Amino acid sequence: KKSGKKVGSSDTDNASWKKEKSGKKKKSKREEKRNTDIKKRRRFLKEHLEIKNNFVAHRIRNATDATRDAAEARAKRLFVDLEKDLHPKGKETDSDPWFVLHIGPPKTATTTIQCGLEKNSLRLAKTDGYHFMGGGCGFERSEYIMPNGESTVLRSPLISDLNKPFFSREESTQFVIRAKKLLLHGRSVVLSSELFGSRLRSSGFVMKNMRNMLVDSAKGVGFNPKKIRIVLAYRHFVDWLPSFYYQNHLFRTKDQLWIGADPEMIRVPRFVDYADNYLSQWEKYQQMVTNGTKGRSRGLREAETASKDEEGDDDDAYDNEVVGDDVDGDDGGLLSLVKDRQSIHPSWWLYQLWSHYFPLPNQVQVYDMHSPMNMNRPEDDIVTNFVCNMLPTADQTCSRLMLLEDRKGKQRQNDQKYAQNGTKAHGRKFENIIHSDEGPEYDHPKLHAKASFMYHNRTEIKVGDASENAGEMAIRPSSDHHAVILIEKMLIEGDIQPFDYSKYDANFFAAHTGNFTSVAYTNELGSIHKGARKKSLIENAKRLLQEHDVRAPNENFFDCMSGDLERRFLHASETFMDLIYKHTELLTHAAEASSVTPSPESAGTNTIDAEKKLKAERFAQARAEHARLFEKNKAKGKYCDINLEKIKKNIPSLYKELASFSYKPKYTKFLHDLLPESMLSHFEALHQDQE
Repeated sequence: KKSGKKVGSSDTDNASWKKEKSGKKKKSKREEKRNTDIKKRRRFLKEHLEIKNNFVAHRIRNATDATRDAAEARAKRLFVDLEKDLHPKGKETDSDPWFVLHIGPPKTATTTIQCGLEKNSLRLAKTDGYHFMGGGCGFERSEYIMPNGESTVLRSPLISDLNKPFFSREESTQFVIRAKKLLLHGRSVVLSSELFGSRLRSSGFVMKNMRNMLVDSAKGVGFNPKKIRIVLAYRHFVDWLPSFYYQNHLFRTKDQLWIGADPEMIRVPRFVDYADNYLSQWEKYQQMVTNGTKGRSRGLREAETASKDEEGDDDDAYDNEVVGDDVDGDDGGLLSLVKDRQSIHPSWWLYQLWSHYFPLPNQVQVYDMHSPMNMNRPEDDIVTNFVCNMLPTADQTCSRLMLLEDRKGKQRQNDQKYAQNGTKAHGRKFENIIHSDEGPEYDHPKLHAKASFMYHNRTEIKVGDASENAGEMAIRPSSDHHAVILIEKMLIEGDIQPFDYSKYDANFFAAHTGNFTSVAYTNELGSIHKGARKKSLIENAKRLLQEHDVRAPNENFFDCMSGDLERRFLHASETFMDLIYKHTELLTHAAEASSVTPSPESAGTNTIDAEKKLKAERFAQARAEHARLFEKNKAKGKYCDINLEKIKKNIPSLYKELASFSYKPKYTKFLHDLLPESMLSHFEALHQDQE
């Protein structure tokens, strides 16, 4: 048995027996592989049929008996059937599908682009072979079917998977399975989420997980590295910082964030102080770079420069080992990556980080959100700009969007013409002719699910009410942070007192039994309603500020940036602009998008000169836009903070009205053990159960 010989047989028989046994093993492996492939195929067909049935069921959910058959036929016609539909680009064996990942960063019109991609998702799939897998145009953690038949990828769980030390996790596995199927059918993939730019850790193993998920054909999807594009946006720092500040601090209107914690620790900082601290961190980092101590203290690390050899081997380009925990290559002597991403412009930070792990030429691209890449089309919106310049080979959708932009331009001209003449415009409005073209209605609003912001019956509400009104669209609040700071200051200093429940106990209500309609009882309850939750206090403050016409940058009510802080702010913003425009390919891509194909006789030196001219024009345009934005934001008071003492002095009536309110949080929102002492007594006075 140990020798492997068959007992009672000659050597010749043993040799033939071993050969026969070996042949059976090989045959068994082939059969096993074949059976596995058959099972995979059946599983794919089953999942594909399920997706199709869900898509059709979703499209006919509101159809009547009379229209059901027509609606079902239309839904089946619109469904992107990977098995039956021919690839819109044909069978191009020499062209691998693309994978485009849009990573933000935050506050760079990410949601606008995501909703534009979802709106055009069916057209992208049907005419260009691009499958948008979702991102940001629906309620958070809501999985729903988009017009292209794809189920939205839950970006937050996917980021959590990638941040873990092990590659194989549920959400990333689901993404890999679906993306791989699209890849096998020659379909390109688009994924968008600013979480890749804000919550994905920058450590070596996390970024390698991300890269392997895309390029590893065994454990990941297996995209061709040359056909992977990482896209990020750029917004001038003077415009980005106040917007980022508002998003991070204006949502602190819930009682849960305020009760049971030290108010001084969670209060919204003044923007002037926030900007000063941000700039101090940046200047400190710059000083370390100048002194040659970058990356050697206070969390700053230095990495080896990433190889960017355009002629190098693809596999070698991904073999750069990372030094340290949070690192990046310094791209030819530029600044190395600072560990704290909130002390630098996020676009520059992300460009350095992702270029290190995706170092092939043009693999990481930057687009300017302030103006289209094509300077010959200054009126194109940001969605058209993104599709036409960041999605390679999406020619049909790009042409359609540019056609719609041209129509909108003509509509605006007609409206202006009739407005000047004092007459009313005749004919169909632009909104009525968008969907009137012959052919499939790829961008019809009724194709969108209820969980999507693009749902046709959507009404606008503010963030915070979205969970209570799931059928409505959530929009971000305005950038007015003054009411938030005013209320928090008054709460901390005791100008607005906590509501006193002590006399409204069971004895009070027992004494009024049978008198619920009496005037005295009504008046007493009216005083109870004078109390308000923090959110209501802030809304009242906004209303009163508007009624008294309290607007920044009026020095009677506001404290604004000093001259020195303005100078530092502008200097930092101009530095970031130079880094983005001069040390990325943004200007080159803008020149290519704006250039006209030269004639053969004018090619050569003239082409180079024309490109240099276009680059110079684009950079001059960026500097002018930068200066305009700074002055505009300054005039609107975006760099100012409200001063409570000035309000007391100059508008005492406004202060008195706010101080007449009392803070009455909703106790059912809190855990009993987290309530402070004063509120525990109120809790007991109301005879609430501890649970």
